[in-house]
Amino acid sequence: MKNRLIAIVTLALSLALGACHGGDTARVDDDLATAEVALDEGNPKVAINLCNEIIQKADREHFPVSTLGKTSILLMRLSEEVPDDEEEFITQATQCYLKAFATNADSALAYYSSLPIDYARYTSMLAQLSQAITAPAQLLDSAETDSIDSSLLNLEHDHDHAE
Repeated sequence: MKNRLIAIVTLALSLALGACHGGDTARVDDDLATAEVALDEGNPKVAINLCNEIIQKADREHFPVSTLGKTSILLMRLSEEVPDDEEEFITQATQCYLKAFATNADSALAYYSSLPIDYARYTSMLAQLSQAITAPAQLLDSAETDSIDSSLLNLEHDHDHAE
């Protein structure tokens, strides 16, 4: 009986915690909608405050790709509205973009592909920035391969002269 009671309490707590986590995502989506409206109405300060809260939560919680995508686009819009903080907003937007693709690349591609044409410039810039960030690792891998290939060529060349 005692084990059954513990199992029921554990299940209830698990369900409650799961509901709280889902509620956090819903609240973040509501905050994003409020921030978008504030920005549309010419009140970037409200949008900035809400975005800062969302970014803090995104650092410690798992968000769906759509939430990360919406956040990245909103940050790109803010970068145009508040030029003094443009670099910071673009950096944060790029981090959200990268996190969206790390979470689920297919869903991220579908999300960004479905955006209105007005947001194509943001998606293009985010793609270019993320490629620039991730490319050095790919270039390093390529450079190591090139150096291995050239060392093999030198060995073959040395072997030809030895005969």
